[in-house]
Amino acid sequence: MALPVNLLPSREAIIKDRERERLQRYLFIKFGRKKFNMYWTDLETSYTNYSDIYIKYNLQTPSHQSFTMDELRMLRKGHAIHERGHIEYDVAGVTYNWREQNVSTDRKEWESNDKYPMGWLKYFSGMMVDVRMENFVITDLPEAKQYFDFCNYKWRFGIRGEHAGEDRLHDFRECLASRGFGLIDIPDWHPEAIALTDSVMDMVEDVKFSKSTQEGMDNTTRIVKSVWPTLWDWMVQDEQEEENPQVDESGHDNSSWGDPDEVQQNSDRVVVKMQLKMQKCVDQNESELEVGDADEDGALQEESDLDQEPDFKSTLKSLNAELAADENAADEETGPYKAQQINVTIDEKRKGKLPHSDHVVLTPFYEHNVPEYNRIKAEVQRQIQPVAAALKKLLDPTPDQRYANQRSGRLNVSKVWSASIMDDPNVFIKKVNGTPAQDARILVLDDCSGSTQGEFLPGTSRIEAMKRAIVLLSEATQSAKIPTAAYAFTDSDYVQHENGEVQYPVPDDQSIPERAVINHASIVFPLKPFGKLTDVEKGFIGGLEPQVGNRDTIALQWAVNELRRYRESIRLLIVLSDGQPWFQEGEDENTMKSIVQQAQQNGIDVICLFIGSGYAFETVKKMYPGGAIFVSKNLARDLSQNVMQIIKRRRR
Repeated sequence: MALPVNLLPSREAIIKDRERERLQRYLFIKFGRKKFNMYWTDLETSYTNYSDIYIKYNLQTPSHQSFTMDELRMLRKGHAIHERGHIEYDVAGVTYNWREQNVSTDRKEWESNDKYPMGWLKYFSGMMVDVRMENFVITDLPEAKQYFDFCNYKWRFGIRGEHAGEDRLHDFRECLASRGFGLIDIPDWHPEAIALTDSVMDMVEDVKFSKSTQEGMDNTTRIVKSVWPTLWDWMVQDEQEEENPQVDESGHDNSSWGDPDEVQQNSDRVVVKMQLKMQKCVDQNESELEVGDADEDGALQEESDLDQEPDFKSTLKSLNAELAADENAADEETGPYKAQQINVTIDEKRKGKLPHSDHVVLTPFYEHNVPEYNRIKAEVQRQIQPVAAALKKLLDPTPDQRYANQRSGRLNVSKVWSASIMDDPNVFIKKVNGTPAQDARILVLDDCSGSTQGEFLPGTSRIEAMKRAIVLLSEATQSAKIPTAAYAFTDSDYVQHENGEVQYPVPDDQSIPERAVINHASIVFPLKPFGKLTDVEKGFIGGLEPQVGNRDTIALQWAVNELRRYRESIRLLIVLSDGQPWFQEGEDENTMKSIVQQAQQNGIDVICLFIGSGYAFETVKKMYPGGAIFVSKNLARDLSQNVMQIIKRRRR
């Protein structure tokens, strides 16, 4: 079976999904542990449909300043809190109905201040419902303010203030919204726009503290009625009567936000908080008046702080740490399957033999078959637990042992009479120290060359027997909690693309890009990295099929190098082979023998489970001195007995 689409997500996809999960978890905790779904979207802006929120992922647009990765995270978090706030404090259809009640395409109704163009209604309803909602969220969740401020300063208006002073209508819209969100003024705004905004600031405050979405829209009507005559005069004077504000479609029209009763309860709870906060401020002001003159320097400093954008450095630093954690996790997840070239040097340390180097190519196998893995597992199921139990027992600590009636050791005083009267020499006690618990790590290296399609037993091919061994080892060591990895190798052509990506196998249809090249190398397939045994790994093992050649020397040296990175007291390399290697010029069975012996000197035991024709076994014994095992019909017995012997030897 071919690889399923997105079986191995990219590093970027993993980082993206971890950020989404982190954000959804944060919102779940902060908004009363109420269940909802969160998704990324590629639409123009973020939106909600009550049960779910959809957050625009790529917030870097030509209309905005350039953002760093942590700044983009802060924007996305601000958008997510914003959309979740709508679910919490707004009711479906209110803004839509308000627009429908007040819209007209009749110029006379615009002039009479009775009804208005849809573009302006969308601006007022969209901004004011956001102003109210964000104020409620900040009251209930003060930490949200830094995210809202960042979004409002850096994203909501594009590049805020970029066109200040060019157009009274534009400046009014930017000024009114900025005041509603508590942002500092832009000095270059048109004075008339500022004056018009000043005239309705008390109404904007009423919107911010409206007890419901409907009350908020009623207060918005007051604002529109108050400013429209002036706005209309400006439109006529500047010949902009037919121009409407450009407003992002946030999805408010089609949203069906929350149960009205639940939303009202949420709003009432926050209104009580607001009232308590306001009363506290009143009491504090009265107390300061009784004390006398306030500290003028402190007041001036406070006023100066209000004229500056907030400092977001601390929050950005925290988000940068989250990004680093997600990147590390993504690297850990994708690393074992990352297509890469690794240089390998073979040094036989023999006279007349110079070290030589070549590279192996690591790339995921191109076939995937979970059902096949499950079928094999069912066949070896009865053998899994006995092998796992034996492995686990051998790794457990052993207690100290005391043996009496020994010929040597420590004298047992109570037995002296036996030596003198009965001429009995067994009067000593011997103590044998136990051993502490051991740790082990196993790497399985499977030859999947073309010759493995040959017969092993009647009706069973060598590759099938090898897959049985990998499944048995994977399941048994998983149960025994012994870290185990499985790789397969072949020697073949592959495609090297211009961007460094590796493609295997070489396509038959000649669909190779012009700048790509065909190279030849030993290719290693990560079937099961350490610590993993999901359907991804099971599918790779189940999908394994015979390939082309097998240069055992370079693959074996790579596997030894891989195990040398670890420090377990028992490190075991198990090679599954049919004993028919290919050698490069200057390599032979002695090259294999040298690699095995050097591995053993470095604390790595190497055994070869020989699954092939009998005539090749003598070659295998030469290549793997003391570690060649002729596999019989009873794979579990052969495997467990030899692995246990190695573990026992290492524990002495």
